[in-house]
Amino acid sequence: MNQEPKFELSWTPLNALAALLLVCIAQAAGDTNSPGKAAFSDANWSSMGGVPGTDGPVYAALTDDSGGLYVGGAFGTVADTRASAVAQWNGGHWSALGSGLNGAVMALAKSGSNLYAGGWFTAAGATAVDHIAKWDGSAWSPLGLGLTDTVVPAARR
Repeated sequence: MNQEPKFELSWTPLNALAALLLVCIAQAAGDTNSPGKAAFSDANWSSMGGVPGTDGPVYAALTDDSGGLYVGGAFGTVADTRASAVAQWNGGHWSALGSGLNGAVMALAKSGSNLYAGGWFTAAGATAVDHIAKWDGSAWSPLGLGLTDTVVPAARR
């Protein structure tokens, strides 16, 4: 009898966030077995008005319930907007999320009105955030003591 391995997790807020990041990544990848059953086809793409993209790679992207797009990566500007590693597209223009982060964003998740970012960064402006941070719509803040290593995207098959 072939049994799947069992894993035991301590459900701390950071582990819960990691699980949320996995679900968001699975949805963005079009995993139809995940809640939301996200699937993308050519019909789902829309023009961003010819707006230029970022000046560096984008490693993470997600949309919110109002159709806004968040991107994270290793960039300093998007279109003509200064945005350190993370930015938001509202359907008409890009905006920075505060002063951004001091390193690459590798994963994004949204819960309620909060945006969570994980990656190769240790600060949001003058605030220490150690690889994981929360944007509440007006300011970045750390999640507890942060993490001892970077957050990297993960997906399941």
